Amino acid sequence: MEPTGAEKMRLLVTSAEGLYTYFMISYSMHIPMWLMADSTLRDVWGYSFKAMAPGIAFVVWLVIVVYVDLVYRSAPRFCDAIAPPAARLVPVLVGNAVLHALVYLLYALFVDRGFELRVQLYGWTALEIVVCFALYEAIFYVLHRALHARLARFHALHHETHANLGVTNFYMHPVDYALEVIVPLWTAIAVVDPSLQSTVSVIVIGVINSVVSHSGVKVAGFPDPRDHWLHHHLAVCNYGTGPLDVLAGTYRASSNVAFTCRQRV
Repeated sequence: MEPTGAEKMRLLVTSAEGLYTYFMISYSMHIPMWLMADSTLRDVWGYSFKAMAPGIAFVVWLVIVVYVDLVYRSAPRFCDAIAPPAARLVPVLVGNAVLHALVYLLYALFVDRGFELRVQLYGWTALEIVVCFALYEAIFYVLHRALHARLARFHALHHETHANLGVTNFYMHPVDYALEVIVPLWTAIAVVDPSLQSTVSVIVIGVINSVVSHSGVKVAGFPDPRDHWLHHHLAVCNYGTGPLDVLAGTYRASSNVAFTCRQRV
């Protein structure tokens, strides 16, 4: 049976969203790997790492792409996807991607922590990832609440979206993007100084979580995106991924809310 116009539009939006997800994952993996593997930038990484890094990047990236592709093709959304016009959306996303690439380059040149490929137990790698995420979440939660108080003018752009289309995850003012993404991520990595494999894992899992939380698609192993949808609509709850909201009394369960995607609750 020929798909209706609405079904074709949904397929187009989902496909575009999937391609954007692939781009962000590839950006997270390949730009850092390319920089780190380039011996003209930093000789300290040496030829052995130069040989291994592209292979590690490709295998991890491929596994994630297949997983995300399956999710986006099969999982139903809890509400219709809504996004700003492409003419507004794309420049913001590209601008933030360029900003992050420049920050990464400066971090690689002057800080250089979290980039050592180490032989270590999987359990230790897992612990590094958990500690990085815990520190990231703490910094993110504090800064996110600040963006809803004294810095609200920088956060308003992001809240034009309804958190039901993954492509809007990094639709942010540059100051907002810096405070919610760059500062928490690279501060956590600089403090913990994890192995390279842990650093890459933190970046990739973080990107996927960001996409999922704004997608309207429930994905096993990640927070329910309806919680973040509720944050976008009420702006007084669910600032983080859950644990700190519970501790601070700012968590509101999305399961108790009747979802109306085009109206505020």
